[in-house]
Amino acid sequence: MQDGVNLVRQPHDRVSHELLEAITDPGVGLNRVAWYDRDNGEIADICAFTSSPARVRRDGVNYTVQRSWSNRRDACVAGP
Repeated sequence: MQDGVNLVRQPHDRVSHELLEAITDPGVGLNRVAWYDRDNGEIADICAFTSSPARVRRDGVNYTVQRSWSNRRDACVAGP
């Protein structure tokens, strides 16, 4: 899905990807990786190009965000 259209998706999608990784792996680059899968990379990488972005509405504003992997649901999800 890395084509010209998807590379310019709403910035919230890209920012949410990096925010997920910053929260779950604050020690990246310091050799203290907390959440890393050898096959898929960091938590946000699992769903980056395998699921459609989620559209969520908060305080009357629509956002497009990336789904993240849930061990509980065994799927890419847009919330807890």
